[in-house]
Amino acid sequence: MKKLAFLAVMASALTFAACNNNAKQQTAGEQVDNAIDSLDRSVNKAESEMKEKVDKAQKELDEAIARGDKKAEEEARKALDEAKAAWAKTKEAASSAAQDIKQGVDNAVESAKSTAQDVKDKTKEAANKTEQNLNQAKQDVKDAAHGAKQDVKNAADKADQKMQNVKDALKK
Repeated sequence: MKKLAFLAVMASALTFAACNNNAKQQTAGEQVDNAIDSLDRSVNKAESEMKEKVDKAQKELDEAIARGDKKAEEEARKALDEAKAAWAKTKEAASSAAQDIKQGVDNAVESAKSTAQDVKDKTKEAANKTEQNLNQAKQDVKDAAHGAKQDVKNAADKADQKMQNVKDALKK
């Protein structure tokens, strides 16, 4: 995953070199990195919390069995099943979020490749044409770079939504 993030950062850096970015705004690569870091932290925390709940429920079940308390045993089994289900939901949500990030990064890489080819073609054309054609090529490159940036931003937004889903799953 880190290799994909690095590739996305490199592609984004090349793609956005021609753009004027406000220093206060994050680049698409930074957004991806932040989304991945935030997802990692959230997933680790969620898995830790779910594991603690499962361990606690298992301990309560073991204690109920040791005491021979059938009602407590039944309640403890139910709590253990619920904790395991929540843990499974957490893992599933994390996996889904990771897949969405990967897809967004893949889309950004493809957009960057396409943009790089467009830049090459437009640069050759601009060298052979008038100043008016050069200005048109610059505008085309900016538009293509904006599209690639939007793809990565959308992937980061999806990752944020998936993290929210993980948090919501934890609250249940």
